[in-house]
Formats: sequence, C-alpha cells, structure tokens
Amino acid sequence: MRHRVNSSFRQTINSHRFRGISMLLKLFYIAAICTSCASPPIQEESTDKETVPPVVIDDLEPPSAGLDATITATPLLESVSLVLDGSTDLQNMNNKVYYRKKGNGNWKNAYPLVADPTDDALAGGIIGLEENTEYEVKVSLLESNTVIQSFQAEFKTWPTDPPINPDKVYSIADIYEGGMLNLEELGISGEPGGWAKIVGDGQTVIDGGYDNYTAIKIGAASYVMFENLKVKGGRLHAIHSLKAHHLRFRNLDVSGWGRTSGAVNDGISYEKPSDEDPINYDSAFWLESTGVVVVERSYVHDPRTGANTWEHGHPSGPNAYLVSTKHSEPDFRGQVVLRYNDFVGGDKHRFNDVVESRSNGSRDGGFIRDSDIYGNYFAFSNDDLVELDGGQHNVRFYGNRLEAGYNGVSIAPNMRGPGFIAGNLIHDLGDERGMAWTAFKAGGLTVKPEGTSYLFHNTVYAKANSLHGTGYSGDRAFNAVTRNNLLVSSAGWSERQYSIRDIAQEPGSDFDFDLLYSTQAAAGVVQAYGGAEANGLTNETPHFRDAPAGKFNLLEESAAINKGTYIANYSDGFLGAAPDIGAFEYGVAKTIPVRPIKITSDAYRVELDAQSPETRTIKLSNSGSDTDFKVLINQHADWIKVSPSSGMISGDGTKDLEISIDSQKMGGSDSRAGAIIIKFDDGYSIPVSVYAD
Repeated sequence: MRHRVNSSFRQTINSHRFRGISMLLKLFYIAAICTSCASPPIQEESTDKETVPPVVIDDLEPPSAGLDATITATPLLESVSLVLDGSTDLQNMNNKVYYRKKGNGNWKNAYPLVADPTDDALAGGIIGLEENTEYEVKVSLLESNTVIQSFQAEFKTWPTDPPINPDKVYSIADIYEGGMLNLEELGISGEPGGWAKIVGDGQTVIDGGYDNYTAIKIGAASYVMFENLKVKGGRLHAIHSLKAHHLRFRNLDVSGWGRTSGAVNDGISYEKPSDEDPINYDSAFWLESTGVVVVERSYVHDPRTGANTWEHGHPSGPNAYLVSTKHSEPDFRGQVVLRYNDFVGGDKHRFNDVVESRSNGSRDGGFIRDSDIYGNYFAFSNDDLVELDGGQHNVRFYGNRLEAGYNGVSIAPNMRGPGFIAGNLIHDLGDERGMAWTAFKAGGLTVKPEGTSYLFHNTVYAKANSLHGTGYSGDRAFNAVTRNNLLVSSAGWSERQYSIRDIAQEPGSDFDFDLLYSTQAAAGVVQAYGGAEANGLTNETPHFRDAPAGKFNLLEESAAINKGTYIANYSDGFLGAAPDIGAFEYGVAKTIPVRPIKITSDAYRVELDAQSPETRTIKLSNSGSDTDFKVLINQHADWIKVSPSSGMISGDGTKDLEISIDSQKMGGSDSRAGAIIIKFDDGYSIPVSVYAD
C-alpha cells in the first residue's frame, strides 16, 4: 500500500466534496478557467448552478482527551497562521478546523492542519478574513472521525492602517534635501502605539543617484509607514533596511536603481571590467533581516541593468524584491505581506527573479514563515518570476497573475512547509529568448528536507511544463499535493508538455482532481506514481473564454465545470454540485490579479501586428464612483502608445483606451512584449499586457 503524509486530506475533502459553503473570500474567489473567444461579458453568463447554504456547526464542545498541546495563531491583514504543537502524537491525527467572527453565531470550515515534519506539529491557516476584525478558531482532533479533543484561540487581524503618531507625520518636501534619505540621521522611527509616517506630495522625487548605495536608508528604524512616494536611483538598491521590523510601504513608484553595466563578459554584465562578480541582487526593496512588512499598491520597474538568460549560465541581475526576513528577534521574523503590486520588467531588460529569496536552502531562508503574497502582477524575468524557496512555513501565494518568465513560481526547496499556492493565473511564460521551463518548479526534498507544498485551483496556460521537479543540488524529489488545478501546455517540444512530472516519485505527493491538457500532445502528459490523478481529467478541453484577451474564465462547455473537489476555505463560493477546476468559477465575475476595485477591462492582454499601424481598443467599465486614472508604461516599453493616457472614468460609466505601436521605438525588432499599468489615485491598478508580433 502506498502511504502518504497528511491522511486527513483525502478524508476531509471526500467527506465534504458536495457540501456547500458561504461566499467567504471577498478578495479571493477560487474557481476555474476556459479556452475560447467571442462570448458575452462574464457578468451576463447564464448558468443553472445554484449556491448552497453555509456549513453550520452548532456544537463543538470537546470531550477531554488529555493531549498536552498548544495552539498558536499569528494573524496578518486578511489571514491567520495556525500551529498546534507540544505532543509527538499530533502528526498522525486527523483534525478539523473551524472559525468565525468573535461571538458571531455559526462556525465555518477551514482547511485542516497538516504535518510539519520538522517540529512534531500541525500547521496551516485561514485566508479571506476581514482586516481589523476579531475571530475565534477551533481545532478538533479526531479518532475514527470522532472528536476526542479541541483547542481554541482568539486573534485579531491587522488593521488596514497602523496607529500613526500625529507628531511624527512628515511631508517628504519638509525632510528631504536631495541624495539619500537617511532615516537614522533624521531620527525617524515610531513605536507600537504610534508609528511614524512619511508622505509624498506628488512632486518630490527621492533620487539617490549613483553615488549613494541606496535612495532610502532605513537602517534599523521600525514602526514606519511610507506612502505615495516616488523613489529613484541608488547604486545598489532603491530602499534598504537592516534588522528593522514593522514597516509599511503603500503606493510607491520605484525605478532606476542598481549598477550600470561597464563590461559584458560571455553575455553577463559587470559594473567594471576588473570586477570578478557580476551585477546581481541589486533590488528595489532590499529589506535585509527585516520582518513584519507590508508592501502594497506599488509599481516597481526599470532597473538600470537587465539580467542575462540561461544561454550564458545562471541569470544574474536585478530584482524587484529581495527576500530576507531572518531578524535577530524570532518574533520579528517572516510576517511579510506583498499585495496588489505591479512588479514589471521589460521584454529586453528583465529582472533576474522578480521576487528572489536569499538563503533559500535554509529553514530561515526567504519569507521563512507566516507570510502572504496575493493580488500581485509579476512580469518579465529571465529566471523565476517568484521564488518562495526557503522555510515556506505557512507561506501563502494566491490570487496572483504571472507572465513572461523562464519559470513561474519556485518552491525548490521547501525546507519546512506547509506552503499554499492557490488561485493563481500563470500564462505566456518565456524569457528574453522565448524559452520557458515550468510554471511551478519543485525539488531538493532529499538533500534539503522536507516540507510539502499544496497547489489548489491554479490555472496555467503556457508553452512550458506546469509542475516539474528540478535538480536542486542534483535532487529532483519533492512533496506536493495538487487539487483542482487546470494545467495546459501549448508547447510543441515533448520536454515542455508535462502537466505534472515527478521523476523521483516520493511517497509524500498526492495528485488528483486536476485537468491536464496539451494542445500539441494527444492527452495531458503526466509522469508520476501509479494511481496518480485517479479522478483527474487528462484528455478534456478546458475551453477558455478568450485566452488571447487574457480572459481565462470558463465557457459553458468547459470540461472543468463541476469536476473539482471541495477544499475548505479554498473552494468557498463555488456554484453547483462541486467546485470547478482552475482559478475561475463559471458564473462568477472575477479577474486576476484579484483586487478590491470596481473597475474592470474587457481585455487584459492585447495582441498587435508589429508590421501594421493597427489600433486596438479596450473598454474600462466602472461600477463605482468617478475615478481618475493615468496610464504608466515602462521606459523599456515606450514603443506602446495609449490614448488617452489619463483622465476620469465616470461612475457607472465606461472609458475606451486605444493601444497602438510606435514603430520608430520597436528597436529594430519585429516581436516585442510589454505591459501598461492603468493606475488609480488610491494606488490600485489594472495591468494589461501587450504583445506585438
């Protein structure tokens, strides 16, 4: 018999497969996807699906069983991490997790806690919570599906805005005199009950130039919020901290950092011909040994130098965000939230990794623990778009859109886990050469133990593999649990057609209920253990609504509809007999990246003919109040023209944007790719990618 970790997984999802739940996730509607065009708007879809009522659990009072264990809740803005530890018996016990607003009636199901193999503990969490809200959570341990003991905790999610000391609010024009903004020299820091805040004025640019190693030096200053700032320059980094904690960045525009290339040797850039080390790790955000951080609604673009491709060896070059959260105080480690950002490189001027982990072969590497990355747009890298490598202990990556990288998300290695990757859209993978490897890169299990990654409700459409083991220190083994993923390869080369390729076939993996499809092969290509995908679909067409327009919602004829399995907290809001497979639920209006805005576009991807002066029109629709906008375009995508480039979208109105090509700025190429960012005054935005062929 094949033994698998986390036996509670199968039992829980099977027992709840057809059980309905409430519309919990206001930012994260998990659902499924599609392949077609020319259909009415998704809001007008007709469907005979019906929502089902929420789960009601009236009596959770447990009998006493005597296990000596402790539950710990670590809240963030819209989630909480849970750990139950203190007893060596825990890892072999099934469990159920329930939560509710404090004192607010019925409990709701959450995904069960899973084994942390490094600490004799159970770990997991809950997403889709409301900010600044008190909750109760209960974990019940089971034997033969009977509750034998329960543990309960209360917590409060972080507020949208931290408490600000009114005497420590600084207008940037009043404190900045040019060069590097040095918080340590200015004596700017806050306290737990009264943060300091630095606010932009719409005109002042913090420009670190090339003589300063960074444009903003935070040092160890903590409890500081930065808002509405434009940051430029810095020889190495735009923003740097060292052993700080409790930092927030909202609506920043960051560009022009990093070293310039003074020599190119075998395709790799060096600052000076005499340098032994190439330009690498130059980052817009280098928050070194810094935890408890929020970066939101920010636009990061145009570093001074781009990265090389794998043609010249491992890519070296700049990053948007370099992850290092091992603070000297354990309480300040991890706890990073990246949400609603646009981190965008250029097609011929790319990031190495858009988000890169440091010490990724360590349990204390990368985000380490208790972190959320959601609602972001990550684009244009020559290696991984995002690295989660390292501890990955209760690290959640969901509701993001990724395109134009050699790989999508790296989880190699997962040193502790569990990590959760859910509801993401990955499409149009490819580095500067157009080459791609895999949407999810895993590996390193046997040389760097031993976490498990959980992949739920993701959609992939790319000329690449979807989930593939990579040789981390020569080791391709990994532990992963997959459910309800829609994995499509459009690659012609057989080595890029795998929906799942698990060469090592370790016993900790469990693949099922996924839709696996190849546009070039006869059926979805899988290399895994015997019996994998027993309930999966391997030769069924997903039928996207309009893939060329970036609309991967499902059409009514999609094979993915009602073919998933219920996953508590991650399938919430599904319609009909069972959840759909993929990141979009048929009949639910949704866009990815998932953001709390009332403006939508009728296209999120535009194709243009590079040889003709054609114009494409996209229509923005506003179901809210009057909203001002401006169109932002990277310096290295200045061949894209948009008219109008700014204006107002009336409440309950529409606005047409015309997109075309400036042929004089195509750089002699007949194939280009880029993105426009439609930015609103509150910092939220809509990314639209543009492909010219």
